[in-house]
Amino acid sequence: MQTARDLAYFADEIEKIRRSAINLLWKPPPHEGAQIIFCSEADPKRLDVKAWASALLRLETYHNVPITVSGGGYGCFAVSVETPVENADRVAAALEKDDELHSHLSHMGTRYIELWRHYSGRSDMEIWGPQYSCTLFLATNRKRPAALTAGDTATCESFSGIETGELTIAELKLRVYDPSITREPSNGWKRFWSKLRSLVAVDLPEIEVTGFKIISPASLLGAVTQAAGANRLEERIRVSIFVHGFAMTMKDAIETIGRLIYNVRYEQAKTVPLLYCWPSAGSASKYPSDVPRAERSEKKLNALLAALAPKDPPVPFVDLLSHSHGAKLTFRALITPTMESERVPNPVTIRNVVFIAPDIDVGTLDEYWPEFRRRARNVTIYQSRGDVALWFSELIQSERAGRSRLPTDGQIENIDIIDGSRLRADWLGHSYYIGCPEMHEDLRGILERFSADRRRLLYRDAGNSPVWLMRPVR
Repeated sequence: MQTARDLAYFADEIEKIRRSAINLLWKPPPHEGAQIIFCSEADPKRLDVKAWASALLRLETYHNVPITVSGGGYGCFAVSVETPVENADRVAAALEKDDELHSHLSHMGTRYIELWRHYSGRSDMEIWGPQYSCTLFLATNRKRPAALTAGDTATCESFSGIETGELTIAELKLRVYDPSITREPSNGWKRFWSKLRSLVAVDLPEIEVTGFKIISPASLLGAVTQAAGANRLEERIRVSIFVHGFAMTMKDAIETIGRLIYNVRYEQAKTVPLLYCWPSAGSASKYPSDVPRAERSEKKLNALLAALAPKDPPVPFVDLLSHSHGAKLTFRALITPTMESERVPNPVTIRNVVFIAPDIDVGTLDEYWPEFRRRARNVTIYQSRGDVALWFSELIQSERAGRSRLPTDGQIENIDIIDGSRLRADWLGHSYYIGCPEMHEDLRGILERFSADRRRLLYRDAGNSPVWLMRPVR
């Protein structure tokens, strides 16, 4: 009964903060003590109060740290708790070692935790980042050793750059380290230089693969269901498939999707990430050889969608996100379904197709638009006039959908076109989705099923322009 009452206490206090937007957060206690401030990106209107309460309850009961909720704030949703200063080391140990606590923190959308030690006349502060970990499913038609079968452990080096007719499925465990979060004591000058550096450089999260197990294609749906924590007979599972662009090795692709999962916060959208890794040569100079490799990989993307289809309803919702040449692969796969995919009695529902900087011929997109829309419910294209990589592509090919204006007198309709030209990007202006917080927020909105007119960074110029503009927040 004590545990239930404590959980109710924490839930009630967090609910008060959520409703009233009190601003006691940055006021130190009037006495010596430790203050722990949990800062998150959570939307107060859609807050998982139980997850917050469970995290505080675990800190108090499992680590024997008596805490009192002392305030909160709304700049980013945050909760402040207090405990006697002698408990600060136990709090630090919990943040260092407790995986279950970090699981709660990740689910809460926690970005960092401030641990303050207030003494008479001075205060010390450490910043902690949640140890973010997640499950990623991998599908690839890269060649693997014949001895590698379901249940075996693999690495990225187990797969070559040669394509094969067989689809390999794996379940990966990832751990994400955010270099923008440090545990060193912070002061005004350090914060100043950190903000100054952020104007010219982007610290990308570091990705570590902690588990890599081969599974059979037949067991994919069951494994995804388990990862989603859902009852497939009662709930429709949500799966987000990412198809990478050209010039990427398997390691590059895993790091890219790992950063997306972390920055976009897939767990808040309650979607399971799945990477389709086609056998790119992994070099920009080998673009000509990547084109036929991608074309020969289209059937396997359809085979992956078929593997996610259940024998009986309900069928999973699938979001297809793709970048650059991966967008071309995705488009061609959806307009040319295979016999295998057509024989599936309960095909998955493709809820969203998102093309980021798509290396797709504008004329081809217009010509095959009706066939494409028969399989895609909602379509979003991100463009940038500053995309140098697609500018080079246009020099040797034709206008690309990720850079040029789409025809208004053709068949293309019912589409969200988003101009990200004003966003900060890499020097080629092509991979602006990786380290751009505006893109992360907007992609999260898509995964959470918000239409373009409900996503806060998008707006249209006066008139009847069909293109949405994205407002930089920096």
